[in-house]
Amino acid sequence: GIAKNATIPSVLPGTAVDLQISGEPSLPANLIAGQTLAPSGLRVRVVDNYGNLVNNVSSSVYFSSSDAQATLPYTSTNQKLLPGGDSLFVGSRFSLKTAGEQTITVRSGSLSKTSAPIIVTSSVIASFTLNVAATQTAGLQFPLSVSDGRDQYGNPASGTILVTAASGAGEAPNHNSAATLTDIAVTNGQGSAAQVLVRTEGVQLRGTVQGNTSVTRTTSTITVNPGTLNYFDLSGTPAVIAANAYFPSGVTVKAYDAFGNLKTNYTGKIYFTSSDAGAVLPFTSVSNAYQFASGETGVHTFSGSAEFRLSSAGQQTLVVHDTAISTALGQKTIEVSSLTIQRIYSSLTKVSRGQQNAVVMMTVQNSASQPLTGLQANLQFSGSGTSYNSD
Repeated sequence: GIAKNATIPSVLPGTAVDLQISGEPSLPANLIAGQTLAPSGLRVRVVDNYGNLVNNVSSSVYFSSSDAQATLPYTSTNQKLLPGGDSLFVGSRFSLKTAGEQTITVRSGSLSKTSAPIIVTSSVIASFTLNVAATQTAGLQFPLSVSDGRDQYGNPASGTILVTAASGAGEAPNHNSAATLTDIAVTNGQGSAAQVLVRTEGVQLRGTVQGNTSVTRTTSTITVNPGTLNYFDLSGTPAVIAANAYFPSGVTVKAYDAFGNLKTNYTGKIYFTSSDAGAVLPFTSVSNAYQFASGETGVHTFSGSAEFRLSSAGQQTLVVHDTAISTALGQKTIEVSSLTIQRIYSSLTKVSRGQQNAVVMMTVQNSASQPLTGLQANLQFSGSGTSYNSD
C-alpha cells in the first residue's frame, strides 16, 4: 500500500501530437454565404497521444479553410498564442462565403485538425442579367430570362425576380386585354418566364430581386408588332345615298389585329362584296383583289366617285374580305334610297317664250328613312308633242 503522508505523484501530459476542434455548443451543419458561426464558438485544444490536454506548453495556432473567401480571425501571418493549450474562439469572427461543402482547419506547427463539413448555400441575388429578344408580337408569349444571377460573393444564387413595366406595356387599344407580366423563378442563377404584351409600342421591362429590391435590371426597348389580322374598319361610306349614285368621297380600309392595333405590317389582299347584286365595286373576288403595299402601313383609300355605286333600294351592306383569312372582315350598312316623282306643278297656267324665273315645283317621295340632300334633277318640258330641254 501507500505509506501514510506519502506524496501522490502528478501525471504530466505527454508530447503534443494532435489538435481538437469543435463547436461550442456545436458547429452548424448549414450556413448561408456570409453568415458567421455565431452563436456557436470554436474551441481548440492541444492534446497528447492519449487525448490529454497539453497544458504545460504554449502553442501558437492559426486557421485556414477550404473556402478561399472565408473570414478567419487568425492566419499563418497572424497566429494566436494558445496558453494552457485550450481556447474558445468567438464564432462571430468566422464566416464562410463560397457555396458548397466547406471546412475550417486549425494548425499549430506541423499539427492540424479539420472541422466537420458545413454546407454553405448562396445568399440573396445581388446581380443578374435580364435577357429578351428586341422584337415581339402582340398577344404571343415570349420568354424573359435571367442569367448569371449571383449573390454578393459570386455564388450562383436562387430567388425570385419580380417583373414590372418600366415603360409601355399598356392595355390593348380596344380595352379588351392587358399585358401579362410573370415573375421569374431563378434556380442556381438561371430562370425564365413567359410574358405577353398586347399594345404596339416600345416597351421596357424591369426585373427586381424579391427581398433585395435595390437590385434591378431593365431591358432595352422591345418593339411590339401587331398580331395576326383580325378585322377591317371601313370609313368614308355614306350613311344614306341615292340609288345609282357614286359614293361622294373615298372609302378607307384599315387593317387591325384582335387587340385593336392598326396592323401596320399588313401586306395581304382584299376584295369587296355587297348585299346589292347590282353594286359596282372596284375589287370583287379572290382572283381580282387589291394587295396592300408595305409602305401603306395597313391603310388604303379607294376613290368613291368612280369605284363604288349601289343600285338596289333599302338597307345594303358593303363588306371587305381578306383573301387568306376568311373570318377577317369589315362591314358597313348603307341605306340606298329610290326617289319617286309624285307631282310636278306650277302656279302658272301659261308661259311665254323667253320668259324667265318661271317657278316649277316637284313633289318627290324618298324611300329611305334618312333625308337626301344636295340632289339635282334635269327637267324636260314638252308641249303639243314637242320636247323642250331649255328654251
